[in-house]
Amino acid sequence: MKGKLGKPQINIQFFANRGIGKQSDRELRKSLRSWEEKLDLHRRKVQNPEKYDIGWNDKTERHKAGLVKHWEKEIRNFEANIEQAKEELIKFMEDKQRLLREACAGLKCTEKDILKKISSQNAELKEKDKEIAELKSKLTSGAEDDILNSAKDINGVKTVAYALEDVDGNALRDLADKIRNKMGSGVVVLVSKMNDKVNLVAMSTKDVLDKGVHCGNIVKSIAQIAGGKGGGRPNMAQAGAPDVSKVDEALNHASEVLKSQVK
Repeated sequence: MKGKLGKPQINIQFFANRGIGKQSDRELRKSLRSWEEKLDLHRRKVQNPEKYDIGWNDKTERHKAGLVKHWEKEIRNFEANIEQAKEELIKFMEDKQRLLREACAGLKCTEKDILKKISSQNAELKEKDKEIAELKSKLTSGAEDDILNSAKDINGVKTVAYALEDVDGNALRDLADKIRNKMGSGVVVLVSKMNDKVNLVAMSTKDVLDKGVHCGNIVKSIAQIAGGKGGGRPNMAQAGAPDVSKVDEALNHASEVLKSQVK
């Protein structure tokens, strides 16, 4: 169109550098392709504006010069972004190669065998984890007699409250279930310190529920002492807590909670 002297009525986007260094390999390649396509288009627009701008011949010379100036500025922006994207890609690939060499050195294998080596290492770790779990199960099974012998009577309810070390939540639940079955009647509360966490579980036989026992409320109350939250059903509840220094206090509190439940 013919326009008066002034700002041309065009939609121009300036592709300034927008955190290229934070982009992934895939994003960088996608951006690079986009900029290269736009760079090629703008170069063709500068060389043959009549083909890409309808009504080019109707514009004033000043308007034409303004458009060309804008296109040339966009070309410089695209060239700068393309150059930086290429530099980032080179750096990205160099970093990947360095990490690959370090991984091969650590695993003592060639680049060709690294996937096979990782798969082998994972299989070995799974096998070790299985062996550790079996050993822990044997250790906790060996402690069953000691746990049962610690039972005491609280308002007519046989009660076990016992602390262990390095027993995870699943193993602790399984052990509590075994103790409950061997007790015949009563309540078992087990607490274990493992790493920087406290695992807690409470279970009861069905007959003591009628006396007011509620394992969910027991666990909720003792977990709060160690900075945790939890709860559950009347006959079974489990929780975790972060303060390992409160294990003894939490365990002692379990007896107090049970006393308040059983009248």
